[in-house]
Amino acid sequence: MKSRACRRGFRAFTLLEVLVAILLIGVIVGAAFDFFWNIVASKQRLTMASARVSEVTTLEDTLGQALFAAEAGTAQATFSGSAEWLGVPCRVVAAGATGDARPYRRFIKISFNSEAHTLDAAWDSASASPMVRGVGSCAIRYFDGRAWAGEFDAGKSGRLPAVVEVAITWVRKEESKLTSDGTSPADVVLTLRVPDSDAEEGDVRAGGAS
Repeated sequence: MKSRACRRGFRAFTLLEVLVAILLIGVIVGAAFDFFWNIVASKQRLTMASARVSEVTTLEDTLGQALFAAEAGTAQATFSGSAEWLGVPCRVVAAGATGDARPYRRFIKISFNSEAHTLDAAWDSASASPMVRGVGSCAIRYFDGRAWAGEFDAGKSGRLPAVVEVAITWVRKEESKLTSDGTSPADVVLTLRVPDSDAEEGDVRAGGAS
């Protein structure tokens, strides 16, 4: 009698209850997937940001060392550049075969590759290789002690610039806020001093370099 009563008390799930259960499971799975995807996306953004910091630091160190030992010009090359490229002849001291320090000259060219979205570097006659990736635009300026300019030629001016500025804007998928001239604001700005410039200290500070 007792078992019959239990069987009579059992009630199957209705179609509505099954649909509600499926809906709840779908919501829970969707929320878990969304949470997991956000974690993956955040990790990717952190990895990209870390790589960019490393690449920009390498660019700053490499270009800074070249500008520290820059020359206005040699028989092979002249310090010159535009808004998208910069060529720097420089003096380098290294140990010779006998162990004594010997100076020799090198030339580095930094250029913006708009198709590959990279800032490339090439030493002497070697092929250019990417130094900074994911670059949407690059603007290089030169301060001669009096004013900023978008190009420079030491062969014409007979001197080195006092300060070189490299402004980098990253590639963006989404629209970003524009400046008054219709361009995106720079994400990274490197302001590098040229020690052997003839500019006065006050003029150099006016150009933004310490």
